[in-house]
Amino acid sequence: MAIKLKAVGLFVKDMATMVAFYHDVVGFALEWDGVDPSVIMEHDGLRFLLFGRNDFEELTKQKYTYPNGINGTFELALDVDTPEEVDKEYHRMVSKGATPIIEPKTYPWGLRSCYVADPEGNLIEIATWESGNSLDSQFQRLGGIFSRDATNIITIEMIIMQMQAIKPI
Repeated sequence: MAIKLKAVGLFVKDMATMVAFYHDVVGFALEWDGVDPSVIMEHDGLRFLLFGRNDFEELTKQKYTYPNGINGTFELALDVDTPEEVDKEYHRMVSKGATPIIEPKTYPWGLRSCYVADPEGNLIEIATWESGNSLDSQFQRLGGIFSRDATNIITIEMIIMQMQAIKPI
């Protein structure tokens, strides 16, 4: 049995605000009637789910704790094609309501990256490699050692960054 990552979900306070942000600002495809307590969006084959916190608690008959402010427990990583697009998307998203967190910068290992937060404080990274290579091309460069579907992209991104920082003796 192979486990594959096919969806990521967020538990949200304000469904309408979050649906508008991820559809209108981030650009995820959407089918939602405005009534259902959950929303399924899709982007590049990955399903992005939003669940109303109160609805989920009612469904599961449990109470949960949620982060307040900027949520530093995870990130959504968005890949663009060029370093210029990192800057462009950062400014576009901030102008449409995203909270600026870290302005675009290039790291010594060649990653151009920035961070914004959605209206409920979830971190979103926008990144590409300075050479203009996408994260997908970095996976291919590793010779198929890792499967993007079966491996946490953030972990792989960190491995790639560490590998690029290693200098031969």
